[in-house]
Amino acid sequence: NNKKKMQVKSFKKYFVTEEPEQKLRFLIYCATLKKDYNKSNSYNVALLVQKQLEQMGCECEIIIANQIKFEPGVDLEDQDGNSDGMTEILEKIEQYDGLIVATPIWWGVFSSYAQALFERMVYFDDIYIKQNINRLYGKTFGGIISGDEDGWQQIQGLMSNFATTLGFTLPPEAFLSDENQSKNKIKEDADLHERVMIFARNQKMFAEMLRTNKFAEVQSAKLNKTGKTYT
Repeated sequence: NNKKKMQVKSFKKYFVTEEPEQKLRFLIYCATLKKDYNKSNSYNVALLVQKQLEQMGCECEIIIANQIKFEPGVDLEDQDGNSDGMTEILEKIEQYDGLIVATPIWWGVFSSYAQALFERMVYFDDIYIKQNINRLYGKTFGGIISGDEDGWQQIQGLMSNFATTLGFTLPPEAFLSDENQSKNKIKEDADLHERVMIFARNQKMFAEMLRTNKFAEVQSAKLNKTGKTYT
């Protein structure tokens, strides 16, 4: 019994409950294919999530993928050796507490703009391999998937694999799917609004726990000269 009490007591340091000093910050990357993004269902659901997170005391920025200039591929610089809009997004991802990718279902998968972001994010994987430092530890990931066709489960699976492999943390119900095909229907859908609230709440709560308990400082165990592991 004494041993059990000591174990419980020793775990308390890992579960701090104080509020973070600075506001939690989330980035929503909207991968709509529509040039007029105001007509995009993905964007309009993203607006609901942004509003909900802000009402919960968080900061939330939406970036429209087709409004930034970038070259496809995995390089951080363009052909002239300059950074582009996608490089700036990677910098924001590193600074923020959570990343949410909003995408339509396009031929059963996410859009090419979502794929472009995932390809460029190999940068974080390269750092992990070379330096054994994961810069995405302590960050949450979520997805907004819009469309009236089958495919959202496949997209959820692909995104989940991508996110957890890179080091993100997925809260419960980390993906929000919506079949509404107009801005007005999105605004009037009470069930969607309820799910938006749950989605935002879970993102906030887990980002808060990760930051407060300094999970970003936890890195892969290394071997010292004695063969024992340390962090």
